[in-house]
Amino acid sequence: MEGFKRILDFAGYFGARVGLGAARGKGIPGVSKHDLEKLAEDIFRELTEHAEQVGTIIMLEPAEAVFTSLFNTNGEAIAMVEKIGSPNFSIMLDTHQLWVAEPSIEHGIRAAKGQAKHIHLYEPSRLPPGVSPEKDALDWPNIARILKEEGFEGSASVVIIPEGEPEPVARKSVAYLRQLFG
Repeated sequence: MEGFKRILDFAGYFGARVGLGAARGKGIPGVSKHDLEKLAEDIFRELTEHAEQVGTIIMLEPAEAVFTSLFNTNGEAIAMVEKIGSPNFSIMLDTHQLWVAEPSIEHGIRAAKGQAKHIHLYEPSRLPPGVSPEKDALDWPNIARILKEEGFEGSASVVIIPEGEPEPVARKSVAYLRQLFG
């Protein structure tokens, strides 16, 4: 708790937001999902009170079950966001998670109910949008359309491939995303 509060202090100083994804771990062996959810709610409330004091926002990022046992879908995450009920506790989207864990990417984005403050944009291949030498697996124009319809005004980031020269890949993806989002 204290370590995460220090991260919130740092983010608040710069007016930045903090993502809470797989860092929450896989759960506690032998503890029921109900009890884990209650413990998570108590922890999130305490952290949110701290975020309010230091001027930052915590963004709960759903993650696949291989990484964590709680908040695997946007519906589960937004239910917790609504339970906490603070503008300083929100949700983060991730196109990989949307592709893997949601019935559809559209369903996952809409399940966030316009509360998302950030989105990670990348292909299931882990390449950023617009750079794959083959056809993209994800329908980026449709993703952009849905985000616009949902009033998404947050920030976005891409995953840059771990091999090779990152700058040309980043430039190509930025050009594609600027064209896509206008």
